[in-house]
Amino acid sequence: MTSGADRAGSAAAVYGVLGVIVSMTGQRRELLRELEARKGEQRHLVERDTWRSRHDTALLCLPLLAIASCGVGGGAAAGPSPGLGGFLLTVAALAGFAFMVLLVVRMAEDGRVRSAERRRSNVLPTVLRHTGQALRRMDQDLERARRICSRPHTGA
Repeated sequence: MTSGADRAGSAAAVYGVLGVIVSMTGQRRELLRELEARKGEQRHLVERDTWRSRHDTALLCLPLLAIASCGVGGGAAAGPSPGLGGFLLTVAALAGFAFMVLLVVRMAEDGRVRSAERRRSNVLPTVLRHTGQALRRMDQDLERARRICSRPHTGA
């Protein structure tokens, strides 16, 4: 059986570390929020990169389809007048070429953004691993504190 003084001493010790435990719990909650935000960021970057790859492939094929369709349509519309068909084909070729040049310029500018996003995407797994490790250590520390604080004091 423990005396009142021993119980009071144990209570004072628990009360003394209570602020640290509350602070650690708040830090853990913040770290958990950060972990979830980084996981969301990683998913977003992967989805965005996939979408951009598909989008760029489609955009590159579009001018070629426009040239081909105008060429076939121009040839069919010209009928006996080959000058009109040649003119339509030339206009389609120039428009397709201009579109491709603009697309290449846009992709070059977009390439810098993609490069930064890929670097961030490459770093995120390490950030996630370290954040997860920090959370596990915090959980272990908090569990150890719970065990210490809930352990009955046997006295000497």
